[in-house]
Amino acid sequence: MALLGATQLTEIKNHCNKQSALPYDSLRILSLRYKQLIKCRTRILNFLRSSLELTFPELNQIFKKAYAVLALQVFRMYCRPDFLAGLTLKEMTNRIYQFVSRRIHKDVIQSYCAQVWLAAKDSYPAVPADSLEIEIISEYCDEIESYNKEIAYIQSKLIKTAVGLDDFKVISSIPGAGQLNSALLLGFTGDIARFDNYKQLNAFLGLDLNRYQSGKYIKGDTINRRGSSQGRAVETDMIRSMLRNQGKIQNHLVDYYYKLKKPPFNKHDKVALIACANHLNRTIINLVHTHQLYNHSKAIH
Repeated sequence: MALLGATQLTEIKNHCNKQSALPYDSLRILSLRYKQLIKCRTRILNFLRSSLELTFPELNQIFKKAYAVLALQVFRMYCRPDFLAGLTLKEMTNRIYQFVSRRIHKDVIQSYCAQVWLAAKDSYPAVPADSLEIEIISEYCDEIESYNKEIAYIQSKLIKTAVGLDDFKVISSIPGAGQLNSALLLGFTGDIARFDNYKQLNAFLGLDLNRYQSGKYIKGDTINRRGSSQGRAVETDMIRSMLRNQGKIQNHLVDYYYKLKKPPFNKHDKVALIACANHLNRTIINLVHTHQLYNHSKAIH
């Protein structure tokens, strides 16, 4: 190391001062902050759901996304079935509509309000109406709303930072990958072009196979999991997004996933996801090195 510093110090300084590294450094910091905010919000959401189990447990089944604007407003106003006493469905809908965003259609609000209104008739809360849990639920809602705003800000900043990078344009061109996941992947992996082949990217993310043999014993293949766990999670989210939007997109990774799920392979969901992530890395490396955007007709099926 001392000899390297003495003979190639100028080259090292020039490499460290490259402006091209700055966007990736910013993306890494923003990506870590985004994941941190998601984790903090999830923690508060768990506390909120625990409190709702005491006051109005049916709300947990009605609202799958407890961080949504409509859900938070319902929790604030009607976290106990007693608070709906004497209200008609129309009155409840109008009250909620006054507080939530105008982008939410009134029919959607009425649909959820109808479920809450009907559930209140058979609900039996475990705490009285003057319990401190009511106030705590309102505080949880305010805290989650604050996290929602900060998460939305970080999301927009992530995409704005990544949008000028060639790697981002290539990855986001893959149908279903999404701009946010593309920016997060670059944040956790850095410059994709530095990897010579997809195997290096797999090793960086911990997706390469870990094989063990002792005598006649051969352990089943598993991934190493020694690389970037955040990067692996982002790629898994990408595949999930592609599967959710399969009716709107053409993507060879979706076809490959269902091929693995059918006989004679019959792969489990997680095994198929990892295999698709491996194919995703092949696709990304090929597109980045050849400076192409995704084309379904040229993809390997």
